Amino acid sequence: MSIDARFLAALSDELAHGRAMAEGLAPLLSAAPSAGQHEAMVRAQGLDMLVQHLDALAAMTARVAEGDCPRNAVVAAPLGGLVERMRASLNGEAAPAISHPPPSGDLMLFD
Repeated sequence: MSIDARFLAALSDELAHGRAMAEGLAPLLSAAPSAGQHEAMVRAQGLDMLVQHLDALAAMTARVAEGDCPRNAVVAAPLGGLVERMRASLNGEAAPAISHPPPSGDLMLFD
């Protein structure tokens, strides 16, 4: 499998992970108005995490579409865990497991 094919396969996996995160937020839409403040904050942070993940994937894809090599597109991504997994795919290595929640400092909450 070529580097580009591995990159696209890993990108597909990341998008599937983003979809799984979105599915996990479904209860947010049907939450009772009396939900506690802590629970509401946790759900809002999950939504923010999803947005940042998808933004990073979109930015990488756009860079590759503009002719940048996948390696440069990955290095420019702002999420450390995502960069590690995508870099591993480009090096032909097994990708590290996706951690949930992500490592501390990996997200900019409510930026």
